[in-house]
Amino acid sequence: MHPLKVAVLFFALPAFSFGQTPVAPASGSSAARLPVTRVILYKNGVGYFEHSGHVRGSQDVNVDFTTAQLNDVLKSLTVLDRGKGRITGVSYNSTAPIERQLGLLRLPVGENPTTAQFLTALRGARVEIHNGSVTSSGRLLSIEERDLPKTDPSKGDREEQQGPGEKTKHTQVSIVSDPRTRKRRE
Repeated sequence: MHPLKVAVLFFALPAFSFGQTPVAPASGSSAARLPVTRVILYKNGVGYFEHSGHVRGSQDVNVDFTTAQLNDVLKSLTVLDRGKGRITGVSYNSTAPIERQLGLLRLPVGENPTTAQFLTALRGARVEIHNGSVTSSGRLLSIEERDLPKTDPSKGDREEQQGPGEKTKHTQVSIVSDPRTRKRRE
């Protein structure tokens, strides 16, 4: 048995949102449920909810939260294994249709967003990054803009003028790898 602790810090989450319907776990799953063992509510509206318990072998653990809480959970979820086990990943189910999920992206309405604005709106999404023959996949956590050295067209780099005096180096292409989004794109 491995002791496992899951801490979730909700930013500006109303303390009375517990009456909402939680996101349903995957059907047929034999996942453990970790009880809430500690709750701290701060004056500024931040709540700290700690789930703690024991996990056997390679057992999955479910922590339910509402779809409305998903953004805060993605920003602050911390999973600790205090034994000799291994945490292999964190995933979530969404019951919202793809149109609604895309409508929740924080993009300026009626404007052409910059690449950085678009990628920031996709924070938390599953993406594939292609750089030449190398492909990596995972969740988009943050976007960092910085000045890059001069491009080398022989390496597949290209410079593109985006605005007055702004140039960016493109060597990677991001693709949302959510199966429903991929089907709509194809």
